[in-house]
Amino acid sequence: MTANLETATLKQDRRRNRPDPNPNAFCFTVAEVRQLGGPGRTKTYELIKAGRLKMIDVAGCKRVTGDSFRALLGVAA
Repeated sequence: MTANLETATLKQDRRRNRPDPNPNAFCFTVAEVRQLGGPGRTKTYELIKAGRLKMIDVAGCKRVTGDSFRALLGVAA
């Protein structure tokens, strides 16, 4: 049980130590979209389904394109 607690603590530390996402990046995770002031997780997926945000596959991981995210926010790259 102690090992599970230590593993969970290490995972939390790794998440905390990640650098802030670059707003000019090519693509973002859904979590990074939220960090940059975009909509929350559920709304992001709704916008993807509605076609207002474009999602691509990068090495098996789903990412929101930077262009579609910046267009949603009305910000130029």
